[in-house]
Amino acid sequence: MDCEKEELNGIILRLYYKKIRANDGVVGSIFVPDELFKSPLVKGRSNDLRREFHLRISMFGHSIDFLKSYKCDDLFVIADRDYEGIEIQDTNIEYLKDVSMQELKYLLGVSNVNK
Repeated sequence: MDCEKEELNGIILRLYYKKIRANDGVVGSIFVPDELFKSPLVKGRSNDLRREFHLRISMFGHSIDFLKSYKCDDLFVIADRDYEGIEIQDTNIEYLKDVSMQELKYLLGVSNVNK
């Protein structure tokens, strides 16, 4: 996401209240790519699995060069400015521009109303 850290923290908090855990890769106050792309721990039995986190979320304040070193199936770029230069082989990249906070909440499952 192309946003300030406070805005990202607010989104992560709202996701938490909706029981959606997000991993932003920050340890203390330092961004660690290995932390962002670690596999989530899964606990419980087959009918009651609990995941350490459900999604990965990061902001462009961190270098995006790490994306070339880590494999993901889908990448959603949420920004008003152009990041069309991001090219990662075998990754579906979706560019979401001019997305309002309400639309973003709907996309992330924080709200069930899309106005």
